[in-house]
Amino acid sequence: MNTNKVLGYIFIVLAILFSFSILGGIPQFVETIVGLFTEKANGIESGRAIGAFIGWLVKIALTVALWVYGVRWTKRTRS
Repeated sequence: MNTNKVLGYIFIVLAILFSFSILGGIPQFVETIVGLFTEKANGIESGRAIGAFIGWLVKIALTVALWVYGVRWTKRTRS
């Protein structure tokens, strides 16, 4: 077993953990976005909503990248 296979399995486990983290944070994210439209939108609420949205984009992009590289590196190689 070479280094890429080991890293691939580690990346897949991390991607699964990040996926659970994303699923657990959905209520807080929705609350932040809904709070932007229900209350008087001020600079603090707008900044919080935009920051939460950017944070979610980073989390999702990192999860997808870890999953893609993990699957790619754990594929069986032809000898």
